[in-house]
Amino acid sequence: TPKETPVFYDDDPLNSPLAPLDVAGGENVQLWGGIVILGSAPTNLDDAAGVGYGKGIVEGLTVPGFPAVDATYGGILPHDNSGVLSYVSIRHAGDEIGAGNELNGLTLAGVGDGTTINNIEVYCNFDDGIEWFGGTVNCQYLHVAFAGDNSFDIDQGYNGTLQFLFGIMPFFNDGNGTAFGSKSGNKGC
Repeated sequence: TPKETPVFYDDDPLNSPLAPLDVAGGENVQLWGGIVILGSAPTNLDDAAGVGYGKGIVEGLTVPGFPAVDATYGGILPHDNSGVLSYVSIRHAGDEIGAGNELNGLTLAGVGDGTTINNIEVYCNFDDGIEWFGGTVNCQYLHVAFAGDNSFDIDQGYNGTLQFLFGIMPFFNDGNGTAFGSKSGNKGC
């Protein structure tokens, strides 16, 4: 509500960061959704989603309440410009919208090489740190630490250049012995 003071779970990441696990051994993930960027660059999709060849409905937003037009990505514009995302830290994200339908820290779906993506950190995400669904965007200086599945994931014919990627895999399970995040960070890429 407009007059309430917002709660920041990790409001001082330099001096007092929120750790991957809380004092009871539970994971500090899924505190919010993540960042999803939808572009119009090519993918290798057919028309299985019913929204046109080379287009898809982005993972994580496929539940009722999101019209297909608001969750569609892909197209025929390899130089698509979806803006600039630079010097951003995405922390404790990856909310699960439905069973097996969770958000990545950063989702780049059909994003073209006219877009600038650099100096991005994803810290303690429930599912993948950064995932590309097709597209042609070139990215530099990416850091993912303690992702619950893949640190970096590439799908649907991604065709770009990635430089200077650094990942730290989780080395712990939740306090009760279950997986950390969606799959205990079982893959780097």
